[in-house]
Amino acid sequence: PQGKGTFYIWGDISKLSKPINTAERFFFEALKYKVMTVPGYFFDIQPGKKKKTKSDFDQWVRFSFGPPEDNMIAGLERLTKMIHSIKQ
Repeated sequence: PQGKGTFYIWGDISKLSKPINTAERFFFEALKYKVMTVPGYFFDIQPGKKKKTKSDFDQWVRFSFGPPEDNMIAGLERLTKMIHSIKQ
């Protein structure tokens, strides 16, 4: 159907203030603001290789731009509020 689709953006959060400068902490803090993000390390899959203790994607978050525009705007506003609430 026309108009049905999604795309994703990867965000480097390494320059954000602690504690939200790691994917896992960003994820859990965003949930408090009713926003779902996906930590980048979920995508660090290397079949047949030994699992690393630290992922190259520990400071990356994936954002989905598939929901309706109103939902995306609300989510971005909530994330902005979350980021500004962390003491700089």
